[in-house]
Amino acid sequence: MEALKTISSSPLRVIPLFLVFGCLVYNIIKRSFKRYPYPLPPSPPAEPLFGHFRNLPLENAHLKHMAYAKQYNFDIVYFNVLGNHMVVLNSQKIANEILDKRGANYQDRPSFVLFDVMGWRLTLTFMPYGPRFKLHRSVLQTGFTKTAIANYRPIQEDEARQAVARILKDPANWEHSLRRFASGVVLRIGFGVTVKSDDDPYIKIATDANSATAQGGNPGTALVDYLPVFRYIPEFLNFSQTLKHARCWRWAIKNLHDIPFASIKKEFDQGTANSSFAYSLLSKYAENEKMGIPNTFTMQDIQGASGSVFIAGFNTVSTLSIHRPTIALLTLIDLCHYYSRFAQSNAQPGSFQESQGRDRPLSRTEAVATATASRSLAT
Repeated sequence: MEALKTISSSPLRVIPLFLVFGCLVYNIIKRSFKRYPYPLPPSPPAEPLFGHFRNLPLENAHLKHMAYAKQYNFDIVYFNVLGNHMVVLNSQKIANEILDKRGANYQDRPSFVLFDVMGWRLTLTFMPYGPRFKLHRSVLQTGFTKTAIANYRPIQEDEARQAVARILKDPANWEHSLRRFASGVVLRIGFGVTVKSDDDPYIKIATDANSATAQGGNPGTALVDYLPVFRYIPEFLNFSQTLKHARCWRWAIKNLHDIPFASIKKEFDQGTANSSFAYSLLSKYAENEKMGIPNTFTMQDIQGASGSVFIAGFNTVSTLSIHRPTIALLTLIDLCHYYSRFAQSNAQPGSFQESQGRDRPLSRTEAVATATASRSLAT
């Protein structure tokens, strides 16, 4: 209301607003009536000017898109959102056909303007397809090959032992123990940083960034994603809750990228840094500088790639270790007769030994784990 009163009290402020609105409408109409040489896939009925903007699902998008595919009996569905043309692929077969076999023709990534505003510009997940995306993808793939991952196994085993010890000591606080486990694994692998206590600031950094991103909505559903110029609108004219959220929580994403990287960079310069993903990139950067070779992967790129490891690893580990255990426990209860037989077969007095990665294959243990995981994921 205060914003409306301010605008109405000064007619000169209304003129730029109408000019911007007029330009937006013109661009939408121009893009909406763009002709294509080939027929487009089926789509729901569109509204004038807005197209299918109100048809885009904000929650459980995959279920709604599957319903559209079933309704039109076609695995590809077309949407025109404010003049932006897009298609949704609703089956693995058609996705492989278009994105894999014909990837050179069709592969691309949309521009997630909202998450750019939030601060995810140099994070692979939200990076547009192009040379920079390919470079980041190559660096991350090289850093996490099957061979490289094997080198991180001692870190995972050490953090797992600590997590189990904390849960046995304080079972009621199991969720926080697993959250610390998730942070501990990715911080040691990504930055060589060790989480030292339950109230370690790095846990809060990861939790804040994860919460800020999750509450920002589904990628590609915000108004600013379709009208990028809207990102520059003054706050007193901003009616988009998602854009307000992105601006309000930008500090959380900045902390995620700045604080862990500043720590590893300081230790690297002092020669006290532990081996990690960021350490390997900094070493390569310093080596190139020493030899006079230009660094195509800049210091800002290293910071962005390391941030990708942090947030992606934290999300993956926390999802598997925090959100799935309840379902896993219910699955074990449902399969209690199999689990009890497994426990009895391993209950040989004086033969207990902590299992480690080098002990694999552990056929019985892995069979129980696989059965539990598959049932849990299917639930």
